[in-house]
Order: sequence, then C-alpha cells, then structure tokens
Amino acid sequence: MAEWKKVIVSGSTADLAGLTLSGAVNAGTDTDKFLVLDSSGNVDFRTGAEVLSDIGAGTGGGDITEVTAGDGLTGGATTGAATLNVGAGDGISVTANAVAVDATVLRTTGDGVVSGSVQILLGGDLSGTADSVTVAKVQGVALTSGEATQLANIGSATISATQWGYLGAMDQNISSTDDVVFSTVNTGQGENELYAMDQNVRTTDSVIFATASVSQNLSVGGDLIVNGDLTYLNTTNTAVEDQFILLGSGSTPNGADIGIIFDGAANESSNTGVAFFWDSDVSRLSYAPNVSHNATSATPGAYIPLVFDVTGASHTPDTNVGNIKIESGEAYIYV
Repeated sequence: MAEWKKVIVSGSTADLAGLTLSGAVNAGTDTDKFLVLDSSGNVDFRTGAEVLSDIGAGTGGGDITEVTAGDGLTGGATTGAATLNVGAGDGISVTANAVAVDATVLRTTGDGVVSGSVQILLGGDLSGTADSVTVAKVQGVALTSGEATQLANIGSATISATQWGYLGAMDQNISSTDDVVFSTVNTGQGENELYAMDQNVRTTDSVIFATASVSQNLSVGGDLIVNGDLTYLNTTNTAVEDQFILLGSGSTPNGADIGIIFDGAANESSNTGVAFFWDSDVSRLSYAPNVSHNATSATPGAYIPLVFDVTGASHTPDTNVGNIKIESGEAYIYV
C-alpha cells in the first residue's frame, strides 16, 4: 500500500523500523561488527576486537566459568550476570551501598570509648547496667551500705596525689579524744520597422493572398489567424511576449495527450524527439522519448514528480507515486 514516507536528509530525525548495512567486509558471514559513533559524529563499522580496544578492555579470552560466594557472601552464578550479596548477621545491617553495625551491637571507637544503645550488664564487684552502676565490693572487700553511701556522697573537689600523700603522712596515732593541730594545710541572497507595402490597399479593403512572401519585416496590428494544418517558423530564435501559452485550444479532442516535443533530442531522428507532455490517461505530467512531430498520443517513459509545500504554502499534496511533500522542514515521498 502506497503511503508518504520520510526522506532522511541532513538534520532529519530518523525513525527507522530497521537498518541493514551491507558495506562491511564479508557482511554475509562476518557478524562480529558494531556500529559506533566516532568523535566526528559519524557512524562507523568496528569489529569486536576494535570495540574492546576502544574501551580499553581485554580480548575477552578469560577463563572464568563460575562465580561462587565465599565466606560471608551469598549468591553467584555459572552463566550470565553474577550477583554476590553480603550475608547479614546479628547486629549487621546491609543496604544497597553500605554495610553497617546496627544499634543492637556494642562497639568501641578509636579511643576505646564504648558506644551504642545496648546496656552492659555488670557483675562481680560492680552490678547493674552501664548507666546505673552499683559498687558491691572494692578489691573483693564487701562494702557496707554506710560505706557505699559515703562514696556516693564524695564532693566534687579533686584530691591530688600530693594531697593523698599528705593524708598518708598523717600517722599521728591520734585517737578520737585527742586535739589535732595542723601546722600547714595546702588546698583549664528594433521595433517600429514598418515598410510600405505598395499595394494600393486601403485599410477598409479585404485582401486575399493566394501566396504571399514578405522579404522585409511584417507588422500586423490586429490578430494573425492562420487556417491551416501546420505553422512553420524558420527562425533562429523565437521571442514570445505572452506569459502563458495555450496548447490544444479548440482543435484537440477532450482527453488527448498535449505537450512539447524537443526535435532531435537524445540523438533521435529529425522531426522526432523527447516529449514533455500531459498524459491524459493518468492526469500526470510525463516524459517520453521517440515522439514524432505529428503524433496524437505518447506513452510515458517516466512521470514528472510534483513538490508540495504543505507547511509554508499550504498545498494539498497529490497522492501519486513519486510526488514529494515538504512538511515542517522534513521531506516525504509518496511510494
């Protein structure tokens, strides 16, 4: 079925149902061919080896036949694409781009600081949890509730090592009943050629010439009517003032072929030539070779395509095979 089909030209947007290229070497058997866009914007043929070289890859001669998951991984494959996944364990969170320890696991920082939301259960000399510690013993020695209370009530003042030394030096054997005296306390993009015709003819007379031969210029002020079969113009050049020439007026039967014959064109015999004519059978301008000067019809050797500007001149395109239309800057041919 004939339809309008786009002609791909420079600047066109191609929408192709298929593309077959036969310009590759051994195109019928060598299927290892790729189309690539080079740096100049041209589509080129490249072999598989050339493509691998272009992208900096190897020759594809590896011997990997299987991908197997190792420790901590799952997945793998023996063909096609292989995917390995990290196996999630207790306290390990696995996402698309990260593996992390979640909040259920206690971890230390570089400084050895313990962080995390999980509490540490304590036992032995200490009991309770990390944020609520109870001291039960000091170096294995149990504390009484009173002693624990005294430790809990120690003030914010810091005692230096030196000061502890002072305390240690106070070995005075002082009993609860003695008076104590301290000596010293220490505390951030030719015309007009008319020649007389001496015939004594008046402008009101009718003149009939059996045979007339005029050797000078002839100017006719009115219509020149020739009632004959043929008109011969033996001139080198013919100048016609009319903008349009009407062919086949009155004498041509309706529906006949009408056109112009170029005598001797294409090395044809005299009075025979190439015709550019209207083919009445198909209502198309046509071309035909070897048409005689007295022919009344011609057989088209080809048709003349018509071009329609659908967008700019709002032409209505004629759907005859070979016609062309231009629409929105794109060219279409009816085939």
